[in-house]
Amino acid sequence: MIDLNNVLNILNVLLNNCVKSGDTVIDGTTGNGYDTVTLSNLVGEKGIVYSFDIQNIAIEKSKKLLSESGVHNNVLFFNESHENVKHTIGKDVKINCAVFNLGFLPGGDKNITTHFHSSIYAIENVVEMLDDNGIVYIVVYWGHENGKLEKSALDTYLRGVDQKIYNCGRIELVNQKNCPPILLFIQKRVGKKEG
Repeated sequence: MIDLNNVLNILNVLLNNCVKSGDTVIDGTTGNGYDTVTLSNLVGEKGIVYSFDIQNIAIEKSKKLLSESGVHNNVLFFNESHENVKHTIGKDVKINCAVFNLGFLPGGDKNITTHFHSSIYAIENVVEMLDDNGIVYIVVYWGHENGKLEKSALDTYLRGVDQKIYNCGRIELVNQKNCPPILLFIQKRVGKKEG
């Protein structure tokens, strides 16, 4: 049976169905490393995971989790903002999947959060790098002030994405209270190009 108790479980179901061995993927918000480990396992030895976080403690926690998990040596960490993704890994790299968990580091300083300007800039850059059928998943934690701003800005952004090239959507558990996280996605349609 599939556990659909929260959007993180739903995200894991989706990742297990869309990421395959040899893929090139991005964890745009390393956090505590759970998505990085999942992605590393899914892409295997022939794939690569680019993992970004502005907090060194997040990178260190993730490296420890990777080591304890015994996963592949296929992760490159960048202690910088995800808004630098295109410059850091190269604009010509084709991405199969990217994951962003927007908000603050669980267990960390709640004053250090993602911001909608840099998050949308990063997402726009990753979307431009998507391979056919490539997909970006965005988990929005909107129970705090910056989260509410990001949710609103992302709603506006997704509505403006060209439907001839991309499919955009949201998954939310509508009967849960207290601002449950929302899962957004942007998938590039096969054979479609911008411009």
